[in-house]
Amino acid sequence: MSNFGKKSKTSVNEDWLDKEDQDGRKIRTWCKKTSQSAVFCNVCSCSIDCAGKGFQAITQHSVTGKHVRNVRDKLNSNQLRIGLLPAAQPTPAAAPAGASAAPAVAPAAAPNVRLGCLNFQEATTRKELLWVMKCVISNYSAKSCDGVSDVFEAMFGSESVGNFTLGRIKVAYLQTDCLGPYFHGMIASDAADAHFTLCFDETTNEKGLKELRIMIRYWSNTLEEVTCPHLHTFFLGHAFAVTILDFLLKALKNANLPLCKLIMQGCDGPNVNKSVIKKMNEAIKKEYPESTGLLDIGTCNLHVVNNAFKKALHVLSENVSEMLLDVYYFFDDFPSRVEDFNNILVKLEIPVKTILKHCPSRWLSICDPGKRLLEQWAAYNEYFLKFLPSKNSTSDLSKLARYTRIRSFLKDPTMTAQITFAIESAELFESFSKCFQKTDPMIHMLYPEILRLVKILAGRVCKKQVVENIISESNPFSPDNLVFVKDILCGDLTEKELAKPCLNEIDVLTFRKSAQDFFIQSAKHLLDKSILRSSISKHFRCLDPSLLKGNAILRSAERVARALPINVSVTRFLDEFKLLQTKDLPALNPETGRVDHFWRKVFQIKSVDNEAKYPLVSKVFKAALAVSHGSSDVERGFSESGNVLTDDKTRMNERTLNAKLNIKSGLNFYQNKPQLVPMSKDLLLSGRLAHSKYKEYLEAERKKEDEAKRRKEEAEEDVRKRAEFMKSQNKMRRSIADMESKVKELKRAEKEETKASEQLLSEGQKKLEKALKNKDLEGARVAFGMISGAQNMKKIKTSDELKSLATKLDKKKSTLLSNFFQREKGTASSSVMETQGSDIDDDFDL
Repeated sequence: MSNFGKKSKTSVNEDWLDKEDQDGRKIRTWCKKTSQSAVFCNVCSCSIDCAGKGFQAITQHSVTGKHVRNVRDKLNSNQLRIGLLPAAQPTPAAAPAGASAAPAVAPAAAPNVRLGCLNFQEATTRKELLWVMKCVISNYSAKSCDGVSDVFEAMFGSESVGNFTLGRIKVAYLQTDCLGPYFHGMIASDAADAHFTLCFDETTNEKGLKELRIMIRYWSNTLEEVTCPHLHTFFLGHAFAVTILDFLLKALKNANLPLCKLIMQGCDGPNVNKSVIKKMNEAIKKEYPESTGLLDIGTCNLHVVNNAFKKALHVLSENVSEMLLDVYYFFDDFPSRVEDFNNILVKLEIPVKTILKHCPSRWLSICDPGKRLLEQWAAYNEYFLKFLPSKNSTSDLSKLARYTRIRSFLKDPTMTAQITFAIESAELFESFSKCFQKTDPMIHMLYPEILRLVKILAGRVCKKQVVENIISESNPFSPDNLVFVKDILCGDLTEKELAKPCLNEIDVLTFRKSAQDFFIQSAKHLLDKSILRSSISKHFRCLDPSLLKGNAILRSAERVARALPINVSVTRFLDEFKLLQTKDLPALNPETGRVDHFWRKVFQIKSVDNEAKYPLVSKVFKAALAVSHGSSDVERGFSESGNVLTDDKTRMNERTLNAKLNIKSGLNFYQNKPQLVPMSKDLLLSGRLAHSKYKEYLEAERKKEDEAKRRKEEAEEDVRKRAEFMKSQNKMRRSIADMESKVKELKRAEKEETKASEQLLSEGQKKLEKALKNKDLEGARVAFGMISGAQNMKKIKTSDELKSLATKLDKKKSTLLSNFFQREKGTASSSVMETQGSDIDDDFDL
């Protein structure tokens, strides 16, 4: 049968579903294809036949009243829907970061999804917050999120992406107005009841400003371990003690952390930081008069150890450090030199490796560059002593001081011994440094490890009995206490270098004497500057599980309890500690080795009434574990902020940097995995309100800028008016000066006229007397005329011009003074006019 004359049916095209309806909503959100020529409306629960009208059938249905009402009710972003949600993740309290104790029986695998109520708006906010957290933890820029929603839609489909929209601005305000404040509040809440150490340090960042980083070290009841998160970072210019103190107090106030909970301040040793500690003590005692003040165990001992090596190396020789730097900078930014040197390495069958840089401010970094230098020593000899001199450019190089020094170092027969000795000595110090670079509580090991290092150093040059009593010896390095110079051991590899035939006996003896000075200087510095001089420091050994049973530990525990600024009954604490000593406690986990994980198990022990069995031990030792063993946490923090505030992000402000650092610290509570962060209603609401908060912030900043602009304009206007005022005043002063000069001239003329009239009168009187005596009528008439003229001159003594001028002069002086005092009174409250008008009294002189 023929199909001629029959109208063909329209087939549904999948692309229709990606088009938008009259509300701008994709048709796919409420419609799905059910057959070749029909679709189904999910919100109206009805089928739409497209066989005749095609896509027009869908658009006609979308504008019907029933469909519009159903879409409004059912597709509202706040409408809850039953659906599959991601499975709830364990909180840090249930699964603390770094926990290593595995359960006896592995739990059944949790399902990846759960049934629950789904809110599209909250679901979208959750996705956006997760991605923003991922951006922060991975140091992605906000700009990298431009167009990311389109990429995700192409990867996962529009249904999975939903209304997910992120760009640089949205990422920025979700950081600063949602996640940053949220995690800062979370950390502040976690630390609210804990005793804490305030750690801080300053450095110069990529913006060219001083960056003051403040962190708190405390026992976290959430993580059930000691943690040291970021609290606040400030940008400042001059790092005066009073300025730093103000910022520290501001950071504590913003986090609602009371000063009475502060145990100590952890910082390095510059005098300004010592002044900060002193001023903080004064502030605490002023607010809490009964307080004993901060715990004092000195400043960062990592810096002390580093400085001990630095000072000792200066005593030995500065050649090693200079050579490492000279070699590095000789090749730095000179690819032609590097190529020539690498060719020599290949020729001598020495592995081609990069020349390592020695950091002068980190003296213990001398190990790896020194080893690399010795590994390539033969190549350096070939390059500097043979290859370069054979080239025509040697005359130019000989003018370089660096080139000359390198050649002299290579020709020094003891140079390899010096480098080897520096490396072996640095390794002694580096073992200590690496041990105490951890975030783990290490205060219980600090005293014995420094004492161990001192004894090793002293043992190289001192007699055995002196080393055993090194702390009690008044002068352990007196000549009588030292071994013979020839018996000093410098290290196995150094001894091999000293045994080379190119060195004579005098060279070796001189070198050993320098080594003796090195060991003495470093040990002296540690004895004088380290924690060994602190009376309380050694008593933190009571935290060491391996020493828990000893009687001396009980006395140490008592000393620590009395030294810490906490309110606790020491007698009752010791009662609990004695009971604890009688118990068989779980061993320290060798995998983590963290002492706070050992004490966590002790703190979790319950009594028969399900209360903490050792509450006072818990209170004292939680505070003791929070005592800082060095400033490595803050140093790592600078590296972290350096990864955020890079040289291409110098426009980043303090608010954004703090938000990012707070997010990073908060994510540490969740193993740096955004998906583990519980999406509470408060967090989701904060995410939805972030844009309005951001607009409020922008408006506040705009008002600040307008106010600053207004003040600037007012200041400029004041300056202009003052300039005009001073100009008019100066003009008036010049006018007054001219008038005074004219008055003086008139007075002088008047005086001369008066004098002339008096002379004329005197002469007239004399002539009159003479004429009367001689009966000279003509002479008398002349004399009488002279007297009359003199009398007439006296009558006009003060001219009208002089009177008028004097009146004007007095009026101008009065006006000048009145204007000046009115001006000063009107600007007394203006700081701008105070600074700019301070010179008026100097040049205002009538």
